[in-house]
Amino acid sequence: MKAKILAAVLPVVLLGASSAQAHFKLQQPQDWLQTDATGNPLGAGGTQKLNPCGAGTASGLVTKVASGSKLHIKLTETIGHPGHYRVSLIKKLAPISSELPEPIPVLSGGGTNCASAPIQTTPVAPVIADGLFVHAAGVTDQVYEGDVDMPKDTGTYTLQVLEFMSSHAPPCFYHHCAVLELVDGDAGIPDGGVVVADGGSSSGGTSSSGSSGATSDGGSSSGGSSSGQNSVRPTPSDDDGCSVGGSSTPSFLTMGLAGVFALSMLRRRRTSPPAR
Repeated sequence: MKAKILAAVLPVVLLGASSAQAHFKLQQPQDWLQTDATGNPLGAGGTQKLNPCGAGTASGLVTKVASGSKLHIKLTETIGHPGHYRVSLIKKLAPISSELPEPIPVLSGGGTNCASAPIQTTPVAPVIADGLFVHAAGVTDQVYEGDVDMPKDTGTYTLQVLEFMSSHAPPCFYHHCAVLELVDGDAGIPDGGVVVADGGSSSGGTSSSGSSGATSDGGSSSGGSSSGQNSVRPTPSDDDGCSVGGSSTPSFLTMGLAGVFALSMLRRRRTSPPAR
C-alpha cells in the first residue's frame, strides 16, 4: 500500500519543478548578474531575454581593465543554435534600452522564426565588434574566445555581449553585460583583472537594466545594484523549448499538498471496512 501511495504522490511533487533556461554564459569579463553554471541569471525574474543586460540579482563584480588595452572575452554557448555575437560598450552604468538597441532581425515563416540579423562590418558606436564567433550549426557547451580593443579613456563602462540565434522562435537575442572600470595603464592593473565593487557582492534585490530609471555616468560602482535599477519588471518567459538540465526544488506548498494527500490515503485505507 505504501508503494501505491508514493506512486500517487510523486506526480504531484514533480508539478512544482521547472526546467532551468539558459543560452550562453559570460565567463570573462565578470557578469554584472549572478548566474548559475549554465548562464541563467539568478533571482526573481531572472532572464537573458530582456534588453539590454538581462535581469536578475546583481553580482556587484567589476572588471578593471587598463586604458587602451585589449579585453579578453570568453563565453560558453550552453544551448547550441546557429548565430553570432555582437559586443557594445557605453560609458554609463546600467544603460537604458534606448542606448543599446537590438538590431532589427529578419523573420521567416510568417514571423515565427529568426532568420538573420544585420552585422556591422565596420562597427558604429556603441558597437565595438560584430559578427563574432559566427557558426552555422549550434554546438552545446561550445566555448568562444576573442579580444576587443578598449578605448584610451578612464571611468566606468558597461560592456554588452549580445547573442543572435537563428532557427529559433523570437525573441532572437540574448543579453549579458559586465561592468568595467578603465584605469590608467600605469596603475598596475593587468588586463582582465577582476575586483569586487566597494561593499562586495550585492545581497538580494533584482536588477533590470531595461528600466527607464536614472543612470550614472562615470565613477566606480558601489556594492549592489545601481540607483533606479532595483525594481522587478515583467520579463519574457524563458520557456521557449530550449531547456538545459536540472530542475528546481519543489515548493513547500507543493510538498505540503503531497503530504496531506498521502495522509488522507492512509486514513481511508485504515477506516474502510474489510473486503468480503
